[in-house]
Amino acid sequence: MFIKTRINKINADNLYCEGQVISILDNDKKTIEDKKLNDYKVIISFDKIDLSTSLKNYDFMINETVIGKVIETDDKGKLISLDISEYQKEIFDDFVKGGPYKAKILWFLSYGAMVKVNEFLGIIKNSDFSNKYLKVSQFYHPGDLIEVEVANTYLNKIYFKPTDMSHEDYQADLSKYKVNDVIIVRISSTRPWGIFVGIAPGVDGLCNNPDNLGLKAGMKIAYKITKINEKGIKGRFVKLIG
Repeated sequence: MFIKTRINKINADNLYCEGQVISILDNDKKTIEDKKLNDYKVIISFDKIDLSTSLKNYDFMINETVIGKVIETDDKGKLISLDISEYQKEIFDDFVKGGPYKAKILWFLSYGAMVKVNEFLGIIKNSDFSNKYLKVSQFYHPGDLIEVEVANTYLNKIYFKPTDMSHEDYQADLSKYKVNDVIIVRISSTRPWGIFVGIAPGVDGLCNNPDNLGLKAGMKIAYKITKINEKGIKGRFVKLIG
């Protein structure tokens, strides 16, 4: 898979360029549609993004600004492909030494959130976000900004953590939920034997996993509460919302 990017500007030595993601491609077609710089289409292979995730869909990157290292040009010296991972490696040390930063939430992963700090792509793991099993997705939405600092690094990848940990004081109020209530919830994770859904920050519910619906984390469903006790909430799947 590939990212198609419209180039905004190129630095003086022609080593790096900045562009805006305009579409996601499922093939390796490298057609250049316009020779004007501002409309120039550049291909970025997914293996040149270098994020330690198993995402199959990168649509959340559309309209995002990226910076990459030029790795291929055509016979006229025009840009054809970029390598985001090489650029990230070269600015890696600056991020490790600096901070705090404003991070933009791009998308949620099963174990945290993908974020962008300036033009650097990184990850906030739920385990760095909270010691109480709270999740980034329970407090933020894609596009939100959060102040972060470096939590740790691994092989030119940076994992961030929030500077403000006040969410750790959150106490879920389950008194507003009653048996037989039908609520709209988002799937946290799926297993062959059941689905975990986010009822409230720090509170997941469990329900059956219907066959043949292909339910995935992030989808919204209607959920009917069947049991509430000190161990949590259980319910059953009603219908897929989207």
